[in-house]
Amino acid sequence: RLKLGLDVLALRDLDLLLQRNPDHYAALAERARLREAGGAFAAAVADLSILLRNRPDDVTAWARRGTIHHRTAHWAEAVDDLSRALLLDPAQPQLYYRRGLARHQLHRPQQAIQDLDKAVSLEPTNPDFWYSRGNCHAGLGDAEAAIADYRQAVKHDPNHSAAWYNHGNMLFSQGRFEKAIESWDRTIAIQPDLFRAYNNRAAAYVQL
Repeated sequence: RLKLGLDVLALRDLDLLLQRNPDHYAALAERARLREAGGAFAAAVADLSILLRNRPDDVTAWARRGTIHHRTAHWAEAVDDLSRALLLDPAQPQLYYRRGLARHQLHRPQQAIQDLDKAVSLEPTNPDFWYSRGNCHAGLGDAEAAIADYRQAVKHDPNHSAAWYNHGNMLFSQGRFEKAIESWDRTIAIQPDLFRAYNNRAAAYVQL
């Protein structure tokens, strides 16, 4: 509660400063940060847009605005902004990851996989990158590639319940019921309230 009150005071002072100097870089950047933290995403985007109008080569601002668009499910805008950021700094695995997820939401699976390939190459121990690429392969019907990616995800994070769950789904789709049950055993051990895992496991038992 105290932190919230201090943020309100900080925003008040930043508003006063920006009334006098509407293009003040540090003030715009900080107000955007506070607005984003407070859930005022449209206002944060507005601040970053002013900032980018004055500093079009600011990779951090492009990345932040793209990330906000991603958080608010404005997928096309997220792709545009993250692409601008990556043109300026192509060594950012999280930006490839976010752009890949946005492209997946826009039903561009091949482009999504290309982005996730790049993210994996830059940060191969990140389980979410493998998991998300597995989801893209699963969406394209490439079960073997999806299984391989989910295995990499759980290799780097043995408690990644979503990767274990989807790994089981892919194995089940191939008729590998005992292995699917093993994956859902791991899922349930990590996340015992994931009821669809019980349902899927029961369906696999019936097939044995």
